[in-house]
Amino acid sequence: MNLNIQAQKRELGKKSDLNKLRRDGFVPAVVYGEGKEGKPIFLNYREFFNMYKQSIGHMAFFVLEVEGEKVRTILKDKQIHPVTRQIIHIDFQELHAGKEIIIDVPLNFEGEAPGIKEGGMLDIQLRHISCSSLPKNIKDDIVVDLTVLGVGDVITVGDLDLGEMTSRAAEELAVASVHLPRAAKAADGGEEEGEEAGEEADE
Repeated sequence: MNLNIQAQKRELGKKSDLNKLRRDGFVPAVVYGEGKEGKPIFLNYREFFNMYKQSIGHMAFFVLEVEGEKVRTILKDKQIHPVTRQIIHIDFQELHAGKEIIIDVPLNFEGEAPGIKEGGMLDIQLRHISCSSLPKNIKDDIVVDLTVLGVGDVITVGDLDLGEMTSRAAEELAVASVHLPRAAKAADGGEEEGEEAGEEADE
């Protein structure tokens, strides 16, 4: 997902200058590039926030147009005001065609686990995976097929199709699983103990 947004250069100044920008409906930001000093910019807050809401749950690239120059970036970090919960500062990372980056790629869960119909509960352990990749190989998302999960089954990072991306997580790390509820486990355990006790009495 490419999101195009206008940005303007800003001069580094006092904290009061940043506060004025925010009062005027803008959010300060910095664009970081490989081996380059960060470029201070500012964006229209409402325009950015609407795009940010669209990007949640997706692999999003922010294409910043600054004085006629377009810069393809990812949102690397953001600061949230502790009281208002508004975004008060953004860090963007510029993408370079031949340079790998580290990025969190969202997981897209598809299908229904058969184990649920068997009385099991679906447990999602991960919502995204940290990967290293060239920009051209970054996938919009990583599909997780839940239809392979019966009771007691687990999907791990090693089971996923990452394409040309490389996971930074251990292959054995669980992504999703189906297990019996605790009450059902306890009941099964009680029945087994009762059967064993009955067998011993028969002997």
